[in-house]
Amino acid sequence: MTADAGAGRRGRLAGAIVPAAAAAVAFAACLRRISDPDYWTHLALGRAFVAAGTVRIAEPFLAGSPSAPASGGSLLALPESWGFQVALYALRSATGDAGVSIAVALLAATVAALLSLAGGAPATAGPADRSGEGHPARPAVPPSRSPARGALILALVVGAIGVARFRFVPRPEVPADVLLAAALVLAAWWARAPRPALLVALAAAIALWIPVHPTWALGAALAVAHLALLPPPGTWRARLARHPRLLPAAAAGALLLATVPAARFALRVLAAWRSGQISGITEMLPTWEFPEIAWPLAGYSALAGALAWGAPAGRWRRLALLAVAIAPGVAVVRNAAFSAIAAVPAAAAGLASRASIPSVPPRPWRTRAAIGLAAAVCALLLGGALRDRDPPPGLGVDWSVFPRDAAAFVRDAHLPEPIFDFLDLGGYLDFAWNGAPRTWLDGRVGSPQRVADHDAFVSAADPEGVLARNGFRTLVVQALYTYDGAPVQVVPWLLSRPEWKLVRASDALVFVREPLPPGVAELSRGDAWRHVLAQADLAAERGASHAGYTRAVALLQLGERPAAARAWDRAVRTEPRLAGRYAAVGAVIGAVP
Repeated sequence: MTADAGAGRRGRLAGAIVPAAAAAVAFAACLRRISDPDYWTHLALGRAFVAAGTVRIAEPFLAGSPSAPASGGSLLALPESWGFQVALYALRSATGDAGVSIAVALLAATVAALLSLAGGAPATAGPADRSGEGHPARPAVPPSRSPARGALILALVVGAIGVARFRFVPRPEVPADVLLAAALVLAAWWARAPRPALLVALAAAIALWIPVHPTWALGAALAVAHLALLPPPGTWRARLARHPRLLPAAAAGALLLATVPAARFALRVLAAWRSGQISGITEMLPTWEFPEIAWPLAGYSALAGALAWGAPAGRWRRLALLAVAIAPGVAVVRNAAFSAIAAVPAAAAGLASRASIPSVPPRPWRTRAAIGLAAAVCALLLGGALRDRDPPPGLGVDWSVFPRDAAAFVRDAHLPEPIFDFLDLGGYLDFAWNGAPRTWLDGRVGSPQRVADHDAFVSAADPEGVLARNGFRTLVVQALYTYDGAPVQVVPWLLSRPEWKLVRASDALVFVREPLPPGVAELSRGDAWRHVLAQADLAAERGASHAGYTRAVALLQLGERPAAARAWDRAVRTEPRLAGRYAAVGAVIGAVP
């Protein structure tokens, strides 16, 4: 073997280390149990599509909308995410819930490996390639094969996974993340060596994305931004001079793929925003309202900005691209994952551009510092993943957050309809009941009035009005809010109403309006508060901020005042900023001798 061949082999091996390491860390960090309520809605819809033999079906689950299309759209149009839903149902049928957990982790690993490849896209000008169009050539040592640059790419990619990890759950955004990473890497490769085949592959990635999730429109916009800002000046002009039909063909393809679905989705989002529906959906709120996500996104953005700074040539374009990538994640918390992924190519291009700065020669200490940073970022992500209990590491379903027993009880006891269900429970009820009985609300965006009635009921703002308007006979209610562990306000109200009887208090609270059906017995108020206490303990394991106060409330209602006082003191020490919201509870506990 010649020296050149040996060097080339070592270079290829070094170039594979970063993607492999990033993929391994991402897989380990994202291998978690399933606790997302929308998992069941997607499964139920996939099952319904397979059973019907078509995706053009009427709404199969929600009461009061027998002719509404499933999962959005119209009866003449394909529903959103149908491709993901059918694939998810097929995967679970073949591998079970554990297989779904593994698949999510594998998709996260794929995203990390793809993003690592963006490090091979230099942003500096170089000698003309053989086409004579002045495109930048490959550097002598690709960035991912230089130890220091490879380590920084690893830190960047693992940081992106750390920010995006909270969205790596069985949702259509996960395969969408893979397609986004693929599209952006293709754009970065095109910036390095423009070839029509890369644009064709990018368009194919967007086309595959369309049946997966409506976020393809955001992905297409980000890909266009990368194509516009990553290449050096004159790249597009040179390509159009060589291929004058390229721009019209690209424009026609974009119109064909984008116009109708994008307009439909934009109109739906706008209508939901104007009606106030979106304002009540947690994942559609601004990221700054969620410090546990906002701070990691800010830290990651600072790292990406430092790397994107790079050489003066092309700096403003890289920073502009970084701003475009980060903006959606700042505005809407669910987009934080997309923003973290979209920021990688700009940062990688800035990192590659440093190779052209003569005043920055290789230094051993820089290599050691870069490797230390990568190791620290990997350790931070893996350590946080092991400690995170929401959801915990592992395989399969976290059944502590789904009403498996309550759903079976309602179905088997034939409790009277119409049935009210808490929003976070609707997805599982879709799957468990399969339309018999029908649910009232699930994770999909429903009618504005239905969402408003749900919020007015669970917050006890107007429970009597909601019950009168809808005529509910059975109620399936969560005792605590999933996100923060605060007690649901309508539960004490229901326990004070003699016409509503508590009949189940297992993994959800089930109330029936009197008279009770034959064979169904009433439970006591104490059963309800013991259920609240058990749910508060589970919420505390997940780190929910209100769980300690909820525990004090339940113990006080159960008459265990010394235990309530201890729980109160512990909650005040742990979450002092929330004490004011429970001042009435504190006053009662403080008055106890």
